[in-house]
Amino acid sequence: MNRKGPWGPVPTPDNDREHFSGRIISSEALTIGDIPTPGSSWMDVFEFALTYDAYKEKGGFDPVAKIANKVKQSWNNGTLLPTKLDVLRLCLFFEQRRCRHFDQIPDDDDSRYFISLIDAIRLAVAKRTTTSRSDAT
Repeated sequence: MNRKGPWGPVPTPDNDREHFSGRIISSEALTIGDIPTPGSSWMDVFEFALTYDAYKEKGGFDPVAKIANKVKQSWNNGTLLPTKLDVLRLCLFFEQRRCRHFDQIPDDDDSRYFISLIDAIRLAVAKRTTTSRSDAT
């Protein structure tokens, strides 16, 4: 069963494995073109989230959950998201895994959080790209 979300139909998390490429993109290699746009499908958003293996990067579930839950709780309380690209990607990864684990489709609040994370990731990559270009001149 699919429900329409801000990026189109939302896949049910119970059958997500067949759709993901398993492609990892390092934060250093991540480009604006890799990041889903508001017209992208939820499947594209979920696949993008899995291009960063936070469990591998941070040493397993517990450290990832601690960071991701703290960031989400702060965001829910009105605090701005962090600006570090790896932390933002960790949070997006964990939210995708949370949807998968609980077999849930993102609700409106979760959708806003996904959108905020992706927008912040896009901004972090754009700033990094702009800084790299100005350093080269």
